[in-house]
Amino acid sequence: MARDLERPVDLSVDPCVRAAVLRLADDHVLLYLRAHHIVLDAFGFSLFNRRIAERYSAAVAGTEVAAARFDSVESVIREESDYRDSADFDADRDFWNAYLDGVDEAVALRPGPGGIARRSRGTRFTLDADRQRGLVALGKEVGASWGDAVTALVAAYLRGVTGREDLTLGFPVMNRLGSAALRVPITAVNVVPLRLNPTASATLVEL
Repeated sequence: MARDLERPVDLSVDPCVRAAVLRLADDHVLLYLRAHHIVLDAFGFSLFNRRIAERYSAAVAGTEVAAARFDSVESVIREESDYRDSADFDADRDFWNAYLDGVDEAVALRPGPGGIARRSRGTRFTLDADRQRGLVALGKEVGASWGDAVTALVAAYLRGVTGREDLTLGFPVMNRLGSAALRVPITAVNVVPLRLNPTASATLVEL
């Protein structure tokens, strides 16, 4: 599985989805499922996995599987096309163009071609109860959420590492609210930017 995940997918010839059932014992079976991000995002993956679980559970129980509740990909394309032909699209484009005016080139935290690594490595940090209470308290102090406090911490870290005072953080958003894509396993996630200007002397509360 690790080797498969590390191998780049050639979209011209390789399948975008690969699955394997791994039987480790009579009572221990794993499902390996890999999908290219061009076809599934995290929410789409959850819809896909839920349907697999429904079919598997029905097969184990010997019951009839419920009909799929998916909408069509065409409904998502139609909704996107309608949006692009609307005044909302023009207004949104103008807003984001103005918001991002003057943004510098991206700074890579890790050297490499284009600053992009073929293989990513995640670092997980679990907040213990005391740290989480501290972030909640910090948020309340300035009328914000603890998530806002985490964002401020990330901005302070990036300011220290890069020396930049014009930072743009990308936040993945579901991009499905009230849309047909809520019922279709596809990629619809969007990334919206948040611009911050943390000076070297900025306190966490100010951020």
